[in-house]
Amino acid sequence: MFNLFKKKVNCELISNFQKINFQKNILSTSKDDFFFEDYKSEFLDFENLSLGVSIFSIYRNILKNYDKLLFESSKINCDLFIVNSGFVGREYFKTCSMFIENVNLVSVPILFEVLNGEGYFLIQDKNNSSNLKLIKVNKGSKVLIPINFIYTIINSSETEKLVCLSLKDSLFDYKFKVLEKKFGGVLYFTKNNGFIRNQNYLPSYHLEEFEGSYLGDYSFNLDKSIYKEFIDIPEKFNFLKNNSI
Repeated sequence: MFNLFKKKVNCELISNFQKINFQKNILSTSKDDFFFEDYKSEFLDFENLSLGVSIFSIYRNILKNYDKLLFESSKINCDLFIVNSGFVGREYFKTCSMFIENVNLVSVPILFEVLNGEGYFLIQDKNNSSNLKLIKVNKGSKVLIPINFIYTIINSSETEKLVCLSLKDSLFDYKFKVLEKKFGGVLYFTKNNGFIRNQNYLPSYHLEEFEGSYLGDYSFNLDKSIYKEFIDIPEKFNFLKNNSI
């Protein structure tokens, strides 16, 4: 059973989404910037953009300074994803294909909340690429990426940044360009023709479409962001951690 809602939530971390200005007392350990040339082969028209164009960024371990000890003791990381607006040829800006795992190749889930903008989460089973889910999201949407699913975040706005907050097990990290050899995911999102199938995959696949939040059997307070709810009830997020480690 999946929870669908479009509740608007306030952001405790960011004061300006277009320029990405942070509220007071915000900490972040690092920022990763991803440019067109870093994963151009995952785009449909990978020869149609100049080098040096920033597509998306990740702020690592972003939190309020007085919440640092709680996150560290809980072994949960809070990261910020920013997907800029624009096009590579026919295709909307997107992240590269990504996966969460540790050095032993064990996977865990990751939870997202959309803070600004609109777009799609395209997720596909790592072990069976024909198992595909597409979630249309906007501000306030929450998306849980299940274990062993690869995800790509697509910004469907021509003017606004798509900004998402994530919570994940701190002992696990992102693996980038997972689908590079397949030239990206099963679907490309284009401005004139909508979603186009990647010809490097088999023509048959099972697609499930959702709108709003995609959370499996989990539920969250509609009046709180996932950041605030974690601060209030950190043990509620133990499902993100691999308890076998």
